[in-house]
Amino acid sequence: MNFDPVNMSEPLDENHTKSIMTDKIKQRFWNIFSSGLPVDYDLEALRKIFLLNLIFFLGSFFLILLGTIELILQDYLLGIVNLSFFLLLVWFFFYLRKTKNYNSISLVGSAITGLFYFFLIAYGGIGNTAYMWSFTYPLITIFLLGARKGTFFSLILLVMVCIVFVSGEKFEFIATYDFYLKLRFIPTYLTISLLAFVMEKTRSIFRERLESAKFKIEKTVRELEQANESIRESEAKYRTFFNTSKDCVYISSLDGRVLDINDAAVDFFGYDSKEELWKIKIQDLYEKPEDRENYINVLRKQGYAREYPVNMRKKDGSLLHALITTVPKKDINGTINAFQGTIRDITEKKVMVEQLRQAQKMEALGNLAGGVAHDLNNVLSGIVGYPDLLLLKLSENSPLRKTVLSIKESGRKAGAIVQDLLTLARVGVATYEVLNLNTVISEYLESPEYKMLKSFYPGVEVKTCLDDGLMNISGSPIHILKVVMNLVSNSAEAISTEGKISISTHNRYIDSPICGSKNVDEGDYVSLTVSDSGDGISSEDMERIFEPFYTKKKMGKSGTGLGMAVVWGTVKDHKGYIDVQSTEGIGSSFTLSFPVTKKELARVQIGLPIKDYMGNGQSVLVVDDVEMQRELASEMLTILGYSVSAIASGEEAIIYMQNHTADILILDMIMAPGIDGLETYKKILEINPGQKAIIASGYSETDNVHAAQKLGAKQYIKKPYTLENMGLAVKQELNK
Repeated sequence: MNFDPVNMSEPLDENHTKSIMTDKIKQRFWNIFSSGLPVDYDLEALRKIFLLNLIFFLGSFFLILLGTIELILQDYLLGIVNLSFFLLLVWFFFYLRKTKNYNSISLVGSAITGLFYFFLIAYGGIGNTAYMWSFTYPLITIFLLGARKGTFFSLILLVMVCIVFVSGEKFEFIATYDFYLKLRFIPTYLTISLLAFVMEKTRSIFRERLESAKFKIEKTVRELEQANESIRESEAKYRTFFNTSKDCVYISSLDGRVLDINDAAVDFFGYDSKEELWKIKIQDLYEKPEDRENYINVLRKQGYAREYPVNMRKKDGSLLHALITTVPKKDINGTINAFQGTIRDITEKKVMVEQLRQAQKMEALGNLAGGVAHDLNNVLSGIVGYPDLLLLKLSENSPLRKTVLSIKESGRKAGAIVQDLLTLARVGVATYEVLNLNTVISEYLESPEYKMLKSFYPGVEVKTCLDDGLMNISGSPIHILKVVMNLVSNSAEAISTEGKISISTHNRYIDSPICGSKNVDEGDYVSLTVSDSGDGISSEDMERIFEPFYTKKKMGKSGTGLGMAVVWGTVKDHKGYIDVQSTEGIGSSFTLSFPVTKKELARVQIGLPIKDYMGNGQSVLVVDDVEMQRELASEMLTILGYSVSAIASGEEAIIYMQNHTADILILDMIMAPGIDGLETYKKILEINPGQKAIIASGYSETDNVHAAQKLGAKQYIKKPYTLENMGLAVKQELNK
């Protein structure tokens, strides 16, 4: 007989689908009858809410049915009353769902229901049968209000019914009932009330007993916890008696059994007691079993081992780098019968060496990135600058404007990557200004980048908790914004389908080292925390998350591998600290702390029209070793109304200034292979003291830039050029 595995899987898939549908239906029913409360909510509250919702639905069904029948039979008063009470039940249903205030609804609803039943009995209904509804009243009130209140309400209705029975024949508008019906009604009503009372009282007693048992269990658990705590304290006192050596001192048999070991070894390997260590073998402490064999061979060959490097494992599995010094222990016949020695922990030292190696690697990569970024800035100048010039020459309706704007936007995005490289090189921090982290976060949450991220991860919920009294910091808005963007993006990608990202800020005072930093500058800080419910970071990845180009993403698709390196570089450039906490399967949390500034926020600058930074025929000398940069700067300055000359090197500029004059110089800071902008400016000042100049560079304000500014070149332009930053810098310098 042949089996088709594909067909065999179809019933399984169908059953799975049915199971999912059944679960969804159950969940919807639960949601309706529990007013949206979870399963683990208070049981007494759930019981009453379930009962209320059941009354709403059953009552609504019969009220609509009977009200419709009564309207058809032209009993308009009873029909309208029934339908009105139905509307009241609908309002109660939604009010309960919104407020969960079941106590008030139970009390008010019971009173109104009693009045409604009284009306039905007094009115009579179809064939004087409406009195039958009143038999449900004791069940409703006693189960909702409890035995005492419910019985009180039930007796009130009974008294009111008896009044109707007695007065029915005296008033035309009150229904009259047969004597035998009255005789049967009262004991039946009382019997139902008594049964409801007994059931509710019994339930209440059992509930009190369960609560009492729960209290006793909790008390027992607390006593057990206290007893366990007492045991732990006793063990802690015992562990205080340690040997003078901080190293682990041990004696082991030839086959690796622990014969004796000092108190320091307990903490050394992360065990709870020496007795626990005695139960294991020395070789079980090694990272690799073959390391033990190699070590024994050294002992047998040399007769001893001094500071032999090995990797060992603590009880929790964490790695321990150690140096072992061992000598054999011999009996009276000179036969080796044991080993004795010390084990020294050098994990911290090794970590420091690794941190130094990591810092050197980051510096090397930073230098490489900085060089690449400088060259890219020169290339990008044309892509970013020339569109400004083209847009000035195009009409508003020109079909080419969209294309030119696309080129400019592409250049801007490429420039953002260059800024990442400059940040990595630790020379990419822009001019500092006073800013507020809350403002930066709010701007990001309104940005197109954030909206695009939300479209990629619709199941990710982003929540903010921003301190209204957050203090200001001094920094680069562009780089801080990039930090927020990178952290949120990484958190979103760490969440596979659905999850939460939390962004919070608060003021804090730091006076002790933060995770990852041995020393901190004590003082006031502003902290930014971005946490997520994602997959978490493994211990192996944790050591490398800030390395440039290290990424778990698909390169070129979701990142450049520079995101976390930019975060690290920016925080360090801002003299801040990073604390990373992560648990695999639970999530990660990044806390960044920046030093506070007491300065106030500057006013927001609005873009100026071109006429505000036009020149008036003044002479400008552009000095740059890159031809495209010279041509771009010259064309921009010519459009702005200046008389422009361009020189390809610092040496040529010095010769030019010996025979000519210029109202202002624009000096590229880095020019190869000749002298740089600083040296050029020094030489020109010897020829023409007081010469005005502007420094231009693809890097930010380096020491050479500051030195040139002290000499008189106050303005600084960061490449790539734009028409506005070029025009404003030249005009401001000329007007001094």
